[in-house]
Amino acid sequence: MDARTTVEQDDAMLQLLADAAPVPLGIPSWILKEMTTRVEFPVPPAEVLGLDGKEVSAEMLTEYKDKAGYQFSWGTVSESVSEVTGEEGTALCGAFEISPETILKALPRPDIFEDVMIAMYNQHPQANFRFECDEAYGSWYVMQFFAEGKREIAALRSWLAKTFIPKVLPDLLKSAEDLISLYRTDEERFYIQNVQWMIGEKDASDMHINAEKPVHGQESNATLH
Repeated sequence: MDARTTVEQDDAMLQLLADAAPVPLGIPSWILKEMTTRVEFPVPPAEVLGLDGKEVSAEMLTEYKDKAGYQFSWGTVSESVSEVTGEEGTALCGAFEISPETILKALPRPDIFEDVMIAMYNQHPQANFRFECDEAYGSWYVMQFFAEGKREIAALRSWLAKTFIPKVLPDLLKSAEDLISLYRTDEERFYIQNVQWMIGEKDASDMHINAEKPVHGQESNATLH
């Protein structure tokens, strides 16, 4: 895929996100390949797809069979909006999970990077603490954003499409790639730096902040509304 096609694909996905028009995602093929061919603890294909008759084995299929969202060049954003009943009644809740494929493919387990990605985001100058950012429920996601109520979900959706994905996420991915390179050459330092991010010894000055990106308020090529 050339650079122009990549930009067009990502702009199209941003527009669909802004319009609340998710598409079916299914189980990513790279996850199936990684789970069935990895050197350590490979999983038989029938087990991954829940075809071996075991209830536990069907978890992956159950997780992804109805998953919808947006397929970008760098990975996916899943979307789940539904009514949830709690002690205070029923509320409309929206969750958007971030899955950067290039990062996850380079690690043996995605869970070792969840806290680091969230810590990096919290240090980013364009982090928006109006919206809750926490660990994702999905097995192959590094973070999720959550909002409650129709108005807040719409505001979160707009911010994701206008700011987080085109402006914040590229900085997080670039900084994450540096850590991945370290993981390949010096695993001990990789884990040390992970801890430094999580306890606040590293901050935005240690990140790749792209000062050439549009200033706050400007939008990507997509017509977001």
